[in-house]
Amino acid sequence: MASEIYEYRETFRGRASRGRLRTMYRDEDGSYTAETVGVVHTPYGTVEVDADTWWDGVQTILLYTVREGVLYRRWERRRRPLSERGLTTLARRWAHSLVEPDVVAGDRPAHHDRSESDDAGC
Repeated sequence: MASEIYEYRETFRGRASRGRLRTMYRDEDGSYTAETVGVVHTPYGTVEVDADTWWDGVQTILLYTVREGVLYRRWERRRRPLSERGLTTLARRWAHSLVEPDVVAGDRPAHHDRSESDDAGC
């Protein structure tokens, strides 16, 4: 059996600045969808965004980034779709979370620790 390979390329027309998301509205097979694609440049790396909003209002979000030669992906579904601005914020927060050290449950950040003098007054 021959393997099946699918490649997809899309060309955008118009003035689009680098690092911006673009939303396209479609009517494919009778189901209205909106697709938001693009890249978000963050201080923690570049994140590629592909979000589809289906006719029933559910949004599927795919985020991709490469860090030190490793491809990271995040997939989620939302009942309430995010706007382009919301997707940009989500991508920035996700990229930031990838560089933060893992926090073990129960560990408290240093700024929340009480000193002995705070406990003495109780």
